[in-house]
Amino acid sequence: MKLSRNVYFFEDRNSVVIEGNVHIIEKKQSDLLSFFLKNKNVVFSKEDILNNVWDSIVSEQVVTQAIFKLRKLFKDNNIEPPIITVPQKGYLYDETVFNDKKNYSIQRLVSKKYISIFLLCIPIIFYSIKRNMEYDVESCSVINCNNLVFLDFPPLNSRNNGVLRLIKWYFKVNHNVNISSSSVIKKLSYRRLRFDSNKNEISFYDSRLKGSGFSINYNRSLNKNDFISLMKKLEEKILLEYEHHDLDVIYSDLPNNSESFDLLLSAIGETKYSLFSDINIKKLDLAREIDEDNEYIISLRYIFKLFNIYDKYSGDEKINQNIDILNNSFISDVKKLSHDDYSLKLFEALAAYEITKGNAYKSLEYLDKSGSKEDTVLGLFLRAKTEKILNKEDISNEKLLKISENLGEKDFEIMMKFFNYN
Repeated sequence: MKLSRNVYFFEDRNSVVIEGNVHIIEKKQSDLLSFFLKNKNVVFSKEDILNNVWDSIVSEQVVTQAIFKLRKLFKDNNIEPPIITVPQKGYLYDETVFNDKKNYSIQRLVSKKYISIFLLCIPIIFYSIKRNMEYDVESCSVINCNNLVFLDFPPLNSRNNGVLRLIKWYFKVNHNVNISSSSVIKKLSYRRLRFDSNKNEISFYDSRLKGSGFSINYNRSLNKNDFISLMKKLEEKILLEYEHHDLDVIYSDLPNNSESFDLLLSAIGETKYSLFSDINIKKLDLAREIDEDNEYIISLRYIFKLFNIYDKYSGDEKINQNIDILNNSFISDVKKLSHDDYSLKLFEALAAYEITKGNAYKSLEYLDKSGSKEDTVLGLFLRAKTEKILNKEDISNEKLLKISENLGEKDFEIMMKFFNYN
């Protein structure tokens, strides 16, 4: 079966062919993919999938793991996975994620040969639009569209992209809100978040509630106070229940210095390189020189360097030596701080430090000390890591699936190497 111009699925052989390369998948993964292909754009809960695909009594975790592996297959080959998570409802197969299909359709439409056909089809198109609008209403009666926000943005610089990443990570990890520019969310969501880098404006609009929108204007770039104000406004508009306390816990230790804040955002928002690349670490080093006592920079710099070492020296005998040097430097920085009331980000860094020492319980103790009910992406990963060490496979894999949906494939691959995490 042809999935796109360069992707084919052979159910009888339990294989997916991408760019001519054959990838053998497990039988149940093959059954699951076949089930989705026969029921495109239909939302299925884990229980629905279990009843239709598995013929034995198993836990819902097998669904999570099978979907995780299928998504990883596509991501490993630089293809956006077509299996979409619908918050609080389940999963659906969206074939429109294959860009080559979209591009091919556009090429056909602009062809002179098809212009006349297109004109003849205008009445049908209008009818389809009307049907789709009706479908949207019906879909939102099944799917909680409050958890979907369509993202509209032009090309962004790395600083603004850093802001965008923090927003998406926060709402996805803690509130299961999908902020995305995908075609499915554009179709179903009545909420719009727009970044306009030309006007230096970020705006939010809810088409169903009058007066529910807002916009924030800034000069060259957002400062810390602007960012936290934006996050709180988004909480108020997107979430039915919200507590700004957790936002303050997570982000109050962001640097006040505008230059170090810009460098930090630039490192988080860089898309040309991996998140944990040397160039992003150099940005954090510069931010550290400017604002040497800021716990957020100290902590993020340490964690980025730690992941970088595991990526560069995986399987090399020098890895422990490099980690020891980094750990000694980090602990020296911590001892220089003038207080013991650490921030959430520093607790995350200390948790990572304890994992390198093999102290899983101590790592969890640090993660639980923050006083926040919510996690950052890195905090969630560290929890997954400690639970993996403590043989809590199901809990760990569920967190890893959520992380994989928040990070690019390369970044996720690097994180999975942490402490020989396979």
